[in-house]
Amino acid sequence: MLGPASDLPSTLVAWSLFLVTSVAYFLFVSPYLCQEVTKALPALNLFLFLCTVVFMLLCTVVEPGIIPRKCVFELNGHIPEQFTANVITRDVVDGVRYKYCKTCRIFRPPRAHHCRFCGNCVEVFDHHCPFVNNCIGKRNYKYFLCFVLNAVLSGLGMLSGLFLFFVYDPGRNSQKGNILPQEQVIIAVVAGLAVLTALGTVLISILLFFHISLCCSGETTKEKVKHTGSGKAAFSLFRPSLSWFDPRQPLTVPQVQLAGLWRDTELRE
Repeated sequence: MLGPASDLPSTLVAWSLFLVTSVAYFLFVSPYLCQEVTKALPALNLFLFLCTVVFMLLCTVVEPGIIPRKCVFELNGHIPEQFTANVITRDVVDGVRYKYCKTCRIFRPPRAHHCRFCGNCVEVFDHHCPFVNNCIGKRNYKYFLCFVLNAVLSGLGMLSGLFLFFVYDPGRNSQKGNILPQEQVIIAVVAGLAVLTALGTVLISILLFFHISLCCSGETTKEKVKHTGSGKAAFSLFRPSLSWFDPRQPLTVPQVQLAGLWRDTELRE
């Protein structure tokens, strides 16, 4: 259920920058803060770091709301009426346009879009994020918003610790030298860490405010860019959303063989 292999470089860069800066902070800054300032701030930083990791993983592994292709529905013996040509009559009754996806061969519902990177139609499609190697849609948007929020809070917590590291003076009885030798190389590393943390926090804060404005206006990123927003609530953050895929449902041998026939047909076309 993960995204395309082309996202792996971006995903690795995102994880590397996040983990390297966080580990450097806990190795070089947290020991001094624990002994000379307070243990509460490093503990808070660790909690926010773990929350950020958890929500980033959830963004990656949670299925975003993929609508199965027609052949997948047929393997299970039933195509829901909402994805067939019968929905064309609703266009007249409800005034809602149902677009036909030539790739998935279904009529996708309103606010669903086909991701050209993943090759799937996604319900309430927001955007494709290469840094988490997944689409952001109906089922994982809440995790994405929590990930961005915790990343900003984690960055602010680290900046607070870095500020205390440079400006706090515990006095003549300081044990700072016993914890972290004040060598110019170490100071340069911590200064570089501060610059990276500040830059990353500013950029992610902009992203956070942008998505908060989307939630308030009832739009997705795609609707905002294309000016096609409906003004309705974009996401129900606390309402569970079921997936069209049931991991407990086994496939029979004929179904696997039929899937191979569908794949060969699509490749020939």
